[in-house]
Amino acid sequence: MVIDNRGLDGCTYILILGDGTRLEPVDLAESFRKDSLKVMIKYSEVKQPSICMVGRMVNIIEIKVRSE
Repeated sequence: MVIDNRGLDGCTYILILGDGTRLEPVDLAESFRKDSLKVMIKYSEVKQPSICMVGRMVNIIEIKVRSE
């Protein structure tokens, strides 16, 4: 799920996985920047420091809206 975390210093949008893992995408497309949007993703971890520091930094390989 996409979460708008812009209320915290240095944060933008984060992703929360089903197991509670938090990810900080470095390249989330504008069309997916919607709070509480449920998505499916494939990603790779990035060795890059985070300003927000709430999750692991990742590059999005594939993302699509999850249908329920």
